[in-house]
Amino acid sequence: RYSSAPISDEATWNEATVPSRFTFQQDEEAALVTAEISGLTPGFAGYVAVRALDNVRNLGPLSASFAFALSEAVALKSWTADSLSGVRVEGTWGLQELADGNTVYSDTPSGDYSNYANMSLTLNSFEVPAANDLILTFRSKHTFASNGDQGRVQIAYNGEVQFFELVNMAGGSSDWQDVSIPLYEVMPEGTTEFKVRFLFTSDYRGTADGWLVDDIKIMGPGSY
Repeated sequence: RYSSAPISDEATWNEATVPSRFTFQQDEEAALVTAEISGLTPGFAGYVAVRALDNVRNLGPLSASFAFALSEAVALKSWTADSLSGVRVEGTWGLQELADGNTVYSDTPSGDYSNYANMSLTLNSFEVPAANDLILTFRSKHTFASNGDQGRVQIAYNGEVQFFELVNMAGGSSDWQDVSIPLYEVMPEGTTEFKVRFLFTSDYRGTADGWLVDDIKIMGPGSY
């Protein structure tokens, strides 16, 4: 188990977190067990302790509490709206220059979106590194005419055509906001690559400015 505080007795063991993703290998000849905890947030610092469990689930004594620290997250891949290189667009997605001179991805760079719109911006596939504790981050701003108009962030794994929803930008409007999605919480074991799609759809109840996206990054630990 792990914790942000030392694990030194029964009480702190019970308060510590059981890893959501944990693998181990046992070398019977060397009487050695190697374990790996994954799914932790980059930059997390804490303590880990172990206890043996026999075949009738009796717990052995508590080990020493070992301190550890993960490196801060770094950008493993970035998509900036300098061009449409590295993305595939369907519909009217393109580049829009804002009043401050900054260029962003926009579902409708030249005006309001239409009724019954269905258009997407898909990032090129990203190969999953060995340390797969990944986080998707981006900046987002939207103005939608109704609750039926939605911006969905989706993901597809290992070359599959089916996308799964990560987050839904509901109707209404928002100022610029920083969005962070822990991919390690949803990515299936054995994932070797994935691609992310920004999908906008609208209904028949009016049009508006739409969805702006910028500064897209796949973040991960620089080292352990």
